[in-house]
Amino acid sequence: MKPIKAEQNGKKGWMIMQECTKCSKKIPNKAATDDNFDEIIQLTQL
Repeated sequence: MKPIKAEQNGKKGWMIMQECTKCSKKIPNKAATDDNFDEIIQLTQL
C-alpha cells in the first residue's frame, strides 16, 4: 500500500487515501496521532 492523497474530513479528521501496489484498489485510512503531519500536508498538495 502506498499513500496517494490526504484530505480533511469533518467527522473523522485527516483521511489518507492509500492505493494497493498490486491491484490498484484505493482504501481510505484515518490518520493516527503518531503519523508524520508534515507528510500528510505534502499529500494534500498532490
